[in-house]
Amino acid sequence: MSKTKREIELLAPAKNLEVGKIAILSGADAVYIGAQKYGAREAAGNSVDDIKELVDFAHLYSCKVFVTMNTILYESELQFANKLAWELYEIGVDALIIQDMAYLEMDMPPIPLHASTQMDNRDVEKVEFLEHCGLNRVVLARELSLDKIKAIRDKSQIELEAFVHGSLCVCFSGQCYLSYYIGGRSANRGACAQPCRMLWDLEDADGNKIIEQNHLLSLKDMNRLESLEEIVLSGVNSLKIEGRLKDADYVRNIVGLYRKQLDKIIAKHSELCAVGEGEAFDPVENDPEKSFNRGFTEFFLNAKREKIANFQSPKSLGKYIGKVVQKKANLFAIDTEVELANGDGLCFYSKTGELKGVRVNKVEDKWIQFPPRSCLFVGAEVYRNYDQKYQNDLKANPPTRKLKVCIQFIENNQNELAIQVKDAAGIVAIKNIEGPFELAKNSEMALANIKKQLGKVGDLPLKCSQVRYSPDKVYFFRMGDLNAWRREALELYLEKKLVSYKRKDIAITKNGTIWPGSKLDYHANISNSYSLAFWKRHKAEIDSMAFEMQHKEGDETLVNSKYCLKYQIGCCPQNKSSEKTYKEPLYLSNEHGRFKVMFDCKKCEMMLIAEGQK
Repeated sequence: MSKTKREIELLAPAKNLEVGKIAILSGADAVYIGAQKYGAREAAGNSVDDIKELVDFAHLYSCKVFVTMNTILYESELQFANKLAWELYEIGVDALIIQDMAYLEMDMPPIPLHASTQMDNRDVEKVEFLEHCGLNRVVLARELSLDKIKAIRDKSQIELEAFVHGSLCVCFSGQCYLSYYIGGRSANRGACAQPCRMLWDLEDADGNKIIEQNHLLSLKDMNRLESLEEIVLSGVNSLKIEGRLKDADYVRNIVGLYRKQLDKIIAKHSELCAVGEGEAFDPVENDPEKSFNRGFTEFFLNAKREKIANFQSPKSLGKYIGKVVQKKANLFAIDTEVELANGDGLCFYSKTGELKGVRVNKVEDKWIQFPPRSCLFVGAEVYRNYDQKYQNDLKANPPTRKLKVCIQFIENNQNELAIQVKDAAGIVAIKNIEGPFELAKNSEMALANIKKQLGKVGDLPLKCSQVRYSPDKVYFFRMGDLNAWRREALELYLEKKLVSYKRKDIAITKNGTIWPGSKLDYHANISNSYSLAFWKRHKAEIDSMAFEMQHKEGDETLVNSKYCLKYQIGCCPQNKSSEKTYKEPLYLSNEHGRFKVMFDCKKCEMMLIAEGQK
């Protein structure tokens, strides 16, 4: 008996219908998209009709569509959230990504539920509990090392999803309350104001400024392309690209990059296979530095400490191209091997350390003309964050994804022929053609014409891998008839292909699995009676409701992070090369408040503490 291959899914973000389609064409096996409400990106909602169109498009390639409903719910929202879940199930959505346990208390359709990373999934016990509760997949915390992922895999059978690329939050997902505390915008409600990207001062216990006006909590972006094979072999089922607010060009570039790398890994390991079908092709070369990024980090994947923040700017630098070596008026010469073009966007740090951007007006020989009053200077290190030629190439050369089919002219009986379309999975569509038929006077020429016309697929998502003619006799057919029959046969095939897709339905049965963890406080994000009932059913001891439902007086932990400021600035007590020391506790401050920074060196974690009402 042959061993079943393990499917490896490449999962891409979809801001909207257009981006979702581009992700599929670029090689994604699945996409995740927000519904009109309850997604953790408030600005990325989509109608049920648009999601339905994306579902049909994806299922044609045997790809999946997951919908994010991963905010915490308030009491008044429970009924509508339940209704929306049923609507999404009825249009063919493959799974819902959730944070609130209220969904496990509702009368839900038999749709698979994925535990969002907002549930703070970073230990074996939590993952095992979620599996026993009936969830189909767990989205792992970004901070987990390969060893921790393997340990979770060894103890569970549930599907595991791991992030491989994209923006990083400074806090463990689902555990950040800083945005809500300083401005009433809750990250757990999809409305994070991104205070981690703001400017901050760092002070010692006496109020002395250590660092002023830097982006002290702004992390670089994740890029795990070089370690993709290790992640796959750790037992992960799905490789997730972050970015539900990213545009089509970003998604196309990054998905294509990871598709190519993943295909190499799958070809190398016979026990692995892809999820989706069809051959994805992008005529434009993929390059991660041509898309938005703040610099890259593997983010604790190998349990190693590294300097993962970018203090200078939370904006995209792009690709380093060289230094300015000469200047005259608004003309500059840059020592670079990169070919620049009119319309390119360049950026650099000013002499005061501020990130500045300029647009290239004209390129002539070694001289580049910028707008007047540009503060570019000799010695500045220059990056290109907008490549005009690359953008033109993207517009002129869209990605494609083709399903391979064999087209065959067959003979049913003396008076009936047929065009048969068949794929490797055995899906067959037949277009019958009634006679009588006229024998060809020049059989060689007629046969060549039949094969030529049958092999044309136009703009359909198909690639004809083989054309065969089986009848004993060669008949003459008009070109218009051949084309019409072929189109009908191919359309019949596409209809059968879409109908052949079978979603995996899973109904959750309530049980009494006992919660193995400690007492639940506001970090459990319990915000409604259904969620409360869930945790009580599982015998959890509950100390308090969600942070957003309480009047806070201070002393709460607003951020809990694996990122460490002391390591970043060179004063980690566990790092022998660190020479600096500062009087603690340290404080972060800006116009929104002053927050104590505490360190748990045993866990290698950092906390931001609210000190009284702001």
